Amino acid sequence: MSLHSFIQAMPKADVGLHFEGALTRDLLDLLSEQNDIPTSMKPSQYRDLMSQLDKPDAKRIYEIAGRIAKWILFPDDLTRSIYEIGLNLHKQNIRYAEMQLSPSIYSTMPFETFLNAINDGRDRLWRAWKVRVNWILCIPRDDPRSGDDIARYTATPLARRGNVLGLGLNSVRANRDAVKRTTSVGARRTTTMTATAEADDIQPSGQFKRPFVNTQKRDIPTLSAAHNYPKQETVREIIENLNPSRLTEVGEALQHEEGLLGLLAERQTACVATPSRDLRLNKLASLRDYPYQKYYQQLNLSLSASMPTFYRTTLTDEMILAVEYGDLGVDEIEGLALNAIRHSFLPADEKAALLDYFSAAYVSLRREHLGH
Repeated sequence: MSLHSFIQAMPKADVGLHFEGALTRDLLDLLSEQNDIPTSMKPSQYRDLMSQLDKPDAKRIYEIAGRIAKWILFPDDLTRSIYEIGLNLHKQNIRYAEMQLSPSIYSTMPFETFLNAINDGRDRLWRAWKVRVNWILCIPRDDPRSGDDIARYTATPLARRGNVLGLGLNSVRANRDAVKRTTSVGARRTTTMTATAEADDIQPSGQFKRPFVNTQKRDIPTLSAAHNYPKQETVREIIENLNPSRLTEVGEALQHEEGLLGLLAERQTACVATPSRDLRLNKLASLRDYPYQKYYQQLNLSLSASMPTFYRTTLTDEMILAVEYGDLGVDEIEGLALNAIRHSFLPADEKAALLDYFSAAYVSLRREHLGH
């Protein structure tokens, strides 16, 4: 037994997971075949998208994630996708996740249909494996026009009953420049989106201020990605414009934006990091250069797989890498794991119950795997 086996066995939570970045290659192959995706685009376009799953271009990850998500055409596709992603969470002993997903990508479905579909997958996942998932509805940064609608959906009683906990802003692209194509499958007709041009540039955070302010007025928590900002916009400006209670994928900005670490420490902002992201996107030469200890000591930090299909990682991998490259010990690993619950958007009583459950499990697992 070892610290590695302890990490694999410990119950965990991931509060930075992107649905569109967690669709596995096997699942996408199935969706492609079932929904006859290759006929909806030029062969070269289809080959390009599939090649990006094997060797993603760092500059196109958020565009590609949005494009392949459009292969989900029917509510059953969403339900199955949630279940399959959740099964991968179960295999890592992830007991709780807050999953970001963008309703505007699935705009051929009415919001109620979309919400019912993802909750059907959620319910099946809970019954089968006791993995709990809640939702963060996100505005894509290339689609400010959808911001008010998504904020309005987030605040509805329907969404609250449907396990939606918050509003987010992320860099997965809605790809509004695609061309509509109507097809028939049995008695059903649907509209697919065929890529014909590059996605619009992501937009400055100021364009999303109104939906964030309106959501926060209703005491609904918000988050934002801390990367991929256009031109010279800084994360400090994102914070000033949006005042998010949680920032995801913070590593790249922390290493390049002067004074950001001190600002986040002062504000006690919840921060979610995915060091493998920075490595895969060539923002980091080696994980030995990643200041795990410094970030852990100064920030309210947790780890996430974020977009596991593209970053070739899992939450378990991220924790093991923190031990191997960051010299973190069992106390720090437990601290990172418990921070994910503390950073969650769950009600206070549910947070407390999960913290108690995780903490008690860690005591038992320490004896079993570490002998103390």
